[in-house]
Amino acid sequence: MIQYPSDSDLGLDVFGNKSQGYPYQLLIFAIGIIIENLYPKDAYVWGGVEKGEVENIFNWLQALVDFPIQMPICYDGDNLWQRLDKCYRDKSLAYKRFEVLYRGSFEGQLEFLIKHAGYDVLIECNADELASYNSPFQYGAEKILLTLFNVRKNVKELIELVNIANSLKEENEELFNLKDLLKLLSSLFITIPIVEREPIRLFSITSSRMVNIEEALTRIILNFYNTPEDVNLYIKKEKLVDLFLENSELDKIEITEVIEEAEKICYEQIEKCIELIKQAEKQEKDNQKIKESEQIKSEKKSNIPKSIIPEISENEIYFFEQAYLQTPEFVSRQEAASEMGVTLKKLIDKEIDKGSKYFISKDREQLLRWIYRFSHKIGFGLKYSTWNNIDNESEIEKLYYFLVLSMLKDNSHSFWVWRRHIMESSDLWDFLMQRKKLCEIPKEILDK
Repeated sequence: MIQYPSDSDLGLDVFGNKSQGYPYQLLIFAIGIIIENLYPKDAYVWGGVEKGEVENIFNWLQALVDFPIQMPICYDGDNLWQRLDKCYRDKSLAYKRFEVLYRGSFEGQLEFLIKHAGYDVLIECNADELASYNSPFQYGAEKILLTLFNVRKNVKELIELVNIANSLKEENEELFNLKDLLKLLSSLFITIPIVEREPIRLFSITSSRMVNIEEALTRIILNFYNTPEDVNLYIKKEKLVDLFLENSELDKIEITEVIEEAEKICYEQIEKCIELIKQAEKQEKDNQKIKESEQIKSEKKSNIPKSIIPEISENEIYFFEQAYLQTPEFVSRQEAASEMGVTLKKLIDKEIDKGSKYFISKDREQLLRWIYRFSHKIGFGLKYSTWNNIDNESEIEKLYYFLVLSMLKDNSHSFWVWRRHIMESSDLWDFLMQRKKLCEIPKEILDK
């Protein structure tokens, strides 16, 4: 349940103990949906559950209860805004709270905010956050720009947003360069005909099921680097040139060179995707018999007693199987922490190369504030003892790892569980930071 103070965007969390990683998580969420429907003005259910999972829970519930129920408002932007709009006089506070509570896609979030808060409030809030970065290629800045562009598909608006962000910067702060913005936009394949981009779209990951740790790490790479990624928009090169000529101080030769260089890289990425698709298709044919055999085995190993399968619905089968999958089995803990650490180190190094203020800062107190800010915004929690350990952590490099983990918004069950488990397990931190190698540990300990 959420109670909203009139002068704060933080709200009050009641009954907020974590259920992630336990076999009853989806059941708890189902009970939360019922409570929210019984108390539509007071209760709000929220958690690390993806929309595809929620839809399955919802369908299962609807068949059980004898009254109509609605989807959780964390996925219903219109109803969520109506709730928040009654609590805040300042729309910018309602905007910030909506960002925290809405569990749909970034694009969907933006569409609802434009619809209800208005374009001016959206630009004001995003420009203020954008101004805290010094390059459009930094993770947070890139996410703001790409999300807005993906929804609005308006180059001129994006240029205006960058100019407003520049006006909010202090005198000694580095301004955004519109040439960098042009490089970012050109990297989105927008001057490449849509039909020629199809190969890169085959690499998207579905969110209708739980993913394993390897897939979760793949999502991290795609979400953090935003590559390869395109926008469902085609602009002729000549038109993009004209837009930047009219709205920036860049000259035509400079603009054209940036676009043509980006096009070259885009076509190279498309060719790489085509080659990967060919390899995947060949591998699929080679492994088809093995996959069919594994499928037969998995059917025999169903966790639902055969005697009740004919008596339950498809949604109930899904519910029971997913509940079983959520049993916290942290096998190969050191390997998982090490694998995640390699990925995170690449992300940190890339942000340092970009000059990101988050990963060049040596101010321990500021790093802690950022960790708290992002973990609250993303919405994951840790044990009280873990927060105490982080509070007392003096090593800056270790805080970088905690910070990047706090910044990653990935709703997949596997990633949420492993992130929390690794942050709460100090014995894994040396593996996360690649200071302790797996070969240093006796096999009998690894097997425990």
